[in-house]
Amino acid sequence: MGDRYAIEGQENAAASASAILQITNATTLRGKIYDFSVSASGAMEDDTVQYDVLRFTVAPTDTTVTPRALDPAAPAAVHSDCGENGGTSGTITANTEVFNQGIHVRAAYRWVAVPGGEIVLSAVAANGVVWRALASSYTGTVEATAHFEE
Repeated sequence: MGDRYAIEGQENAAASASAILQITNATTLRGKIYDFSVSASGAMEDDTVQYDVLRFTVAPTDTTVTPRALDPAAPAAVHSDCGENGGTSGTITANTEVFNQGIHVRAAYRWVAVPGGEIVLSAVAANGVVWRALASSYTGTVEATAHFEE
């Protein structure tokens, strides 16, 4: 088993898909995402946000997030190119959606992989995985937290 890390991000939900959080692949290894959650923290109204997780070939333009080791003795993450609050979704790879769910803004959602069912990151430069939010009328803040293993 490798070292485990956590990252989190936030973004304002929008009518066009907004990047909440992203992990760009490291070329030296294939990380595995084994747990993530999404939720809203803005105005609690009766609305739904569509969350999805997709692969990209060009990372979103965003604010850097440094992964934190879940074990204080672990080294810095190799997948250190992570970000939040992306103004764009980057360049999404067609037919690579690994999660898509409409979730009421008053609810939180957590996904945990069964052993062997993790989302595997490829070892290709500039590729990665992005969490996005799409809302037709809700414009409040949405968050995502992900745990991954290297």
